[in-house]
Amino acid sequence: MTKRKKARRLASARFRQALLDARQACKMTQVEAAAGAGILQSQWSDYERGRKAPGLDIAERMAAVVGRDLADLLEKNIVKK
Repeated sequence: MTKRKKARRLASARFRQALLDARQACKMTQVEAAAGAGILQSQWSDYERGRKAPGLDIAERMAAVVGRDLADLLEKNIVKK
């Protein structure tokens, strides 16, 4: 695996964890969070587990539902070269 792929996987894992932590801090279920973002619970689960990656528009809605800016969830995911 290349360094770039490893960096992407690490960033993705951190984003997923930040999203999960934010949702749990809000004491929301996946069903509640997904409804607020206008997606299905199964989609939310897929995004949290890393099975799929949300598009920018969905990621922004997901962040808003858990009371965060998307930038806050991505902040720790900047990979320095």
